[in-house]
This record gives sequence, structure tokens and C-alpha cells, in this order.
Amino acid sequence: MPSTSPVTPAKNPLDAFNPPAPSNVKSTSLFDKDTFIKLLVAQMKYQNPMSPTDPSAFMQQAATLANVESMQNLEKSQSSSLVWQKALSTSALIGKTVTGVDQTGNPFTGKVNQVTIDSGVVNLHSGKNVINFDTVAVIE
Repeated sequence: MPSTSPVTPAKNPLDAFNPPAPSNVKSTSLFDKDTFIKLLVAQMKYQNPMSPTDPSAFMQQAATLANVESMQNLEKSQSSSLVWQKALSTSALIGKTVTGVDQTGNPFTGKVNQVTIDSGVVNLHSGKNVINFDTVAVIE
């Protein structure tokens, strides 16, 4: 019988995904599909060839990946929907007088003549002034 050398454990594959954080950066616990794929590939790469991953465990991980991706898509969809709902509701402010903070950071009161969406932010227009809807304090 030929001699076999014991299998030495590989370095922890998760170490590659946990580099020391710079002192000026806050750590986040976001777990996205890219992180999941990296972990899954690392797990498969460093698995023991004498006892490979159980196929049912692999299918469970694939299903988890699909759930993570679906939840991310749902979050994007809800964010977009929220912006449009806010825009639709603020369109009722056309012709009303609002008090808020204009684009220069100064208090402003004026009659709304237009509502726009710019990068997910709902803005009210009064003449040449633009007021972020989130800064509106009074509606008359």
C-alpha cells in the first residue's frame, strides 16, 4: 500500500474577505450576492477532496443566493416606487405656497409651479428657485 501524506488544512478561505479595515472607514455588515458568490467559490475551492460538499447543501446555497438576489431587486423596486409615490403626492402642491430651504441653503417661500425628480430626489420649483421636498416646513 503506498504511503499517503495527511491532507493539511488550507488557510481559512474567509480570511480573504476580512482584510483589516482602515481606521477611518466604518465597517458595514452588508451581505450582497457578490459576497455570497465569493464565499461559495472559496468554500468549493478549499473543500476536502476526500469528502466533497454534499449536493443538497450546494442546492440549498444556490437557493439562498437566489433569495438574496430577489431581495436586492425588491429593495431597488421599492425605492423607485417610493420616489414616484412621493412625486405623485407632491404634484398636488402645484399652485400652493410652500416654505422650505432652496438650493442655496436659504429659507424660501414661494408658489410651486413644477415638480421634478433628480437622482431620486423630489424637487419643487418656484420660478427659478428649487426646493427639496424634504426641506418643506409649511404648505399653505
